[in-house]
Amino acid sequence: MRDERLSRILTRMQAQARGQLMRIEFKKIVERRDALLVIQWNIRAFMGVKNWPWMKLYFKIKPLLKSAETEKEMATMKEEFGRVKETLEKSEARRKELEEKMVSLLQEK
Repeated sequence: MRDERLSRILTRMQAQARGQLMRIEFKKIVERRDALLVIQWNIRAFMGVKNWPWMKLYFKIKPLLKSAETEKEMATMKEEFGRVKETLEKSEARRKELEEKMVSLLQEK
């Protein structure tokens, strides 16, 4: 009697565990199917739109927008380089001035 009771309890527990695992697996399968359907829908929509004149224009202009952005970035880098170079020249002039002062002070001793 005790063994039968334990057997039923373990059987139910195993069935619940298997059921839970299968529900998790089913949920994954449904999510994959939904993702696949969304991708298919997006590709169909794109295939319908890609031959429209404004989309062709967009495809031609898109790379040019990146080059314009690169040119802007290059201009800002040149400006920054000019500022850094000017700062360096000022600090070099100041360093030379201080070295000359130090030499003259050492000679006075």
